[in-house]
Amino acid sequence: MRALIVGDACVSTGFAKGTHAYADGLVRAGYEVHVLGMHYTGDPHPYPYPIYTTWPGGDQFGIGRIANIVKQTDPDVIIIQQDPWNFSEYMGRLHDVDKPIIGVVAVDGKNCSGRSLNGLAMAVFWTKFGEYEAKIGGYAGKSAVIPLGVDLDTFKPMDRAAVRKELLGPIFEKLGMPMDTFVVGAVGRNQERKRLDLTIQYFAEWTQAKDVRDAVLWMHVAPTGDDAFNIKQLAAYFGVKGRVLVPDINPRYGVAEEILAKVYNLFDVYLSTTLGEGMGLTAMEAMASGVACVLPKWSAYGEWAAPAAWLAECNSISVAPKINTVGGVVGNETIKALSRLRNDPHARETLSKAGIKLMAEPQYRWEAVGDKFAEVVTKTIRPVTKHEPLPVSVEEEAVSV
Repeated sequence: MRALIVGDACVSTGFAKGTHAYADGLVRAGYEVHVLGMHYTGDPHPYPYPIYTTWPGGDQFGIGRIANIVKQTDPDVIIIQQDPWNFSEYMGRLHDVDKPIIGVVAVDGKNCSGRSLNGLAMAVFWTKFGEYEAKIGGYAGKSAVIPLGVDLDTFKPMDRAAVRKELLGPIFEKLGMPMDTFVVGAVGRNQERKRLDLTIQYFAEWTQAKDVRDAVLWMHVAPTGDDAFNIKQLAAYFGVKGRVLVPDINPRYGVAEEILAKVYNLFDVYLSTTLGEGMGLTAMEAMASGVACVLPKWSAYGEWAAPAAWLAECNSISVAPKINTVGGVVGNETIKALSRLRNDPHARETLSKAGIKLMAEPQYRWEAVGDKFAEVVTKTIRPVTKHEPLPVSVEEEAVSV
């Protein structure tokens, strides 16, 4: 059987890690795999399957090239990993293609445009939250839930003192700060949805209200084409200039994962003020690294992260223009969380151990993710016998939201 996957490839994104996990799982299951890779530049790569760049089609998503690639590769199944509002564009280009199409759908907020997914042979979601929102948004097809994973060989607790000395030593010496300075960390893209302005604002309000002088905010944020917030200007506006550390990161390639793993180990607390996440891979990596996490109680975080994070309540909502997804705006409970976790090492240690335990669960291994995905694909595209039921849909089992 031959599969064509359309998704991020050969870049440092959660979508790309998903693409390669799915492809590897299908290869292990005996499939011939082809990938139409978003953000792929055409450079040499280590993967055992051909990857085609999307750009010759005139857009980064591969919408303009997908029909031609389908014609050339003649797959038995087409797999598209995307946000829900983009699926109609692909379906329009494939309206006369008699192939089953499976969607991997990232749902990061409420009011999901589920109707745009109708026509898929199967929709795979990362969380029950995503599946539920798509269903009440009008998706009427079959579905399955498969989470993303984390590589425990890379993301793990390290000797924090040694890592800090290596990466922060010269910076702290210049700032005149001790090596045990409290480090709040944020990792992600500079998108409007991430609400990095709130990250800076709440950090500033916390340090000023509590007169915290031995704390810095490390913002590991690569532009990657997104430049929603001027971080340095906001730091100056909120009165924390010099205490917000912004490393210079290559916007296309980011940093090697081995370096990112060390970055997580700089943090005392990982903080997110995002409006919503489809899964939240950086929080998973932070947990695996033994970092206490403060996250909004919304979307994916409100589901999978509940056993191992401080989930701060969202006091209001924000509607994304054009796509109309509803995100949760986290309130200043984050200030309370930062204060408590700074002053209570035992509370930090409790969250650290809980995060490590949660990320050690077998469903979060990338190989397990890929194998489960290959199983769902196979059961979707071949005739189903009475001994091989399709994956359970949200309509067939109780859903916890």
